[in-house]
Amino acid sequence: MSWLFFKKECLTFWRSRRALIMVVVFAVLGILSPLMAKLTPEILKLSSETAALSALMPKADSAASWTQYYKNMSQIGLLVFAIVFGTSVSSELKDGTLINLVTKGLPRRAVILGKVALAILTWIGSVTLAFLISWAYTAYYFPDHKSPHLLAGLVALLVFGLLLSAVLIFGSSLGQNSAAGLLTGVVAYAGLAILNLFKSCQRFNPLSLLTDNMTLTTGGETLSHYAPAIVITLVATGLLTWAAVRVLEEKRL
Repeated sequence: MSWLFFKKECLTFWRSRRALIMVVVFAVLGILSPLMAKLTPEILKLSSETAALSALMPKADSAASWTQYYKNMSQIGLLVFAIVFGTSVSSELKDGTLINLVTKGLPRRAVILGKVALAILTWIGSVTLAFLISWAYTAYYFPDHKSPHLLAGLVALLVFGLLLSAVLIFGSSLGQNSAAGLLTGVVAYAGLAILNLFKSCQRFNPLSLLTDNMTLTTGGETLSHYAPAIVITLVATGLLTWAAVRVLEEKRL
């Protein structure tokens, strides 16, 4: 029954064109990242009034391309993902589409687990798609060795997405308000951002997996340095998923 619900979720996700939206948006972001890194210095030089200012313009390289990639992922990518999955449970509670499934024997935990699994797989697939496209264009435009640890930065970003998925599904399970999931995500992000102001907390803060990707990519730090943040992220993902299950089990459909 749980597997059938997951298949139903995947089919609904495809038919609603949300899957297409994710593919298109993240593919475009993957293309734009190296392109913007290459064109921005040229545009700035054209707008400069003196040769002295032109000489101060940063030189485009692979590090600039990956900086743009992670900037796009942490801003546009994050926002689009949150919008797509922020109403995952609340929309079904509002429409009453879960009533028939639950009365026919579908465990409520299967609803949460299916939606969390779909969100996680979508995040991994979308981010990886953008990464591969960006990698291909970056290798073409900037064949240097200034970004030697690409996978370390990518892994950190993917792990953060696990927590983001659980936060959105948990928030969405709290009520029928379509903004509940997105609002929960904003509050969680703000809380982590405040915590990240304290340097002693940064390697324990899941948000560092989203903000320190270039430090990992360029070799400034190793992934093992952020092992505490990774462990906390995984534990928090599990706890939030469990909490979402408990909320839905106690809720009247």
